[in-house]
Amino acid sequence: MKKIFRFLQITVLMHILMSTDCGGFPENLNTQVESETKIYMNNSINFKINDTIWINGFRSMKNYDTSISDSIIQNFTPYTNIGISKLVHNTNYNLVRAANKFEIISIQMSPEDFCENNSIRIMSSNDDLNKLFRYKIGLIPTEKGDFVISLNDKFLFQNINKRNDILVDYPINDPYKMVWEICNQTVPRRDLLKGDIFVKIIE
Repeated sequence: MKKIFRFLQITVLMHILMSTDCGGFPENLNTQVESETKIYMNNSINFKINDTIWINGFRSMKNYDTSISDSIIQNFTPYTNIGISKLVHNTNYNLVRAANKFEIISIQMSPEDFCENNSIRIMSSNDDLNKLFRYKIGLIPTEKGDFVISLNDKFLFQNINKRNDILVDYPINDPYKMVWEICNQTVPRRDLLKGDIFVKIIE
């Protein structure tokens, strides 16, 4: 009987602890709201092979924490993925992955493992003086053609001409405007997103 009573005591105590703010598992562990990243890029001109296309961005190191109603310094360095694709003329698809068609200039980067030439991961650098995370990426094209650079569509794009009209020259037989041939499969398909920026490379 004592064992049963002791078991009930422990069960009730655990229930009380897990119901309080200082114990248990909160429904949402992520209480931080990230600050917005501003992106700058000049793609209003036609680039030539071996030109450098610069993409610059920054965001505050501080996030707003809803649990304390105040801003706190983010304790990890953010990164972003950049997809690079080349537009091609084909009835079934109009894009192929093309990260290997550019030389990449960045402080820290690594290729993604999902598929060859799929995308690159760019780490930000710390600007401790101004309490900012900064991105600076240089893309040097090695062949001519029309390309789309796909960035995080949650970024704030600052006066960037996205040149969506370039896509009109690459129609396909599909209800979606953009279809990729990737890893020998024509699976990824979607319409234009806010983060799609088109560039034209000439000789």
